[in-house]
Amino acid sequence: MPGMTPSSPQSERIPRYVPYPMAMQILVRRMSATPEELAIWIWLGPEAGGLKAYEFWERPGRKRRLRFPDGFDAAGEPCFDYMPTLMGAWFASRDVERFTPKDRYMSGAALIARWAEVPRLDAKAFVKAKIAELRLQDLHPVTGGTEGSGPMNRRLPPIEQGFFSVAEIEVIEREDLGRKGTKPLAPEDKQARSARLKQRHRELAGKVPNPTRTLAEEEGISDSRVRRLLRESRADTASPPRASIKRPAGPFDQLQDLSTQAHLDEKKRSARARKSRA
Repeated sequence: MPGMTPSSPQSERIPRYVPYPMAMQILVRRMSATPEELAIWIWLGPEAGGLKAYEFWERPGRKRRLRFPDGFDAAGEPCFDYMPTLMGAWFASRDVERFTPKDRYMSGAALIARWAEVPRLDAKAFVKAKIAELRLQDLHPVTGGTEGSGPMNRRLPPIEQGFFSVAEIEVIEREDLGRKGTKPLAPEDKQARSARLKQRHRELAGKVPNPTRTLAEEEGISDSRVRRLLRESRADTASPPRASIKRPAGPFDQLQDLSTQAHLDEKKRSARARKSRA
């Protein structure tokens, strides 16, 4: 196994290489990272402030750097799904523990939802305008960019599936939207994303035959992942169990209490009597 090194007992406790689930747990603990952010960091690589990942290998010295697919499926049609490749990634445990990202990233869908709250602003058109001004760079781990930077190229994913630098977003909000003195932006966490997807699913419900499939295509993720995020959103917003209402004790309850106490006293006396006879 690539993660095991037989050199010492300590190396068995802390593998030299770790698979995606273990690496993701470390990054979530250290910086609340998201899987999508990790995909961008891998695509950037350590040369651009990202993280190096490897494909699975069976023999020492044969590991290869992980590469995302080229954006086409077996039939030659555009395919922007990078999750299966990401799930098979391996990492040097030292790299993951010491990793400090050069920048954090927010999804295009989350950015559009954020800027949609600004009055009289077409959020998606505003994102396209900032991309055209070269003040906002759109990234995608499969194609490198989105339709925002190549509007005539239908083989690029929609802006909603792209990722944007939090640092660049903060500059635009300060200089163009006048948002000063606000707390630093944070990438969309799992709970916030679940809530946003729930709202979007509700909006699509009356407009398209299959809102789950449409939402999955917008986000660039699988239908099953959308359903899982929606379930988590429902669990988070579920109402707490109703407290039971205690009815005031009446005469009948008091008689029951006395009867119960008398029964317990009798059992105690019987037990003491049996013990004394023994």
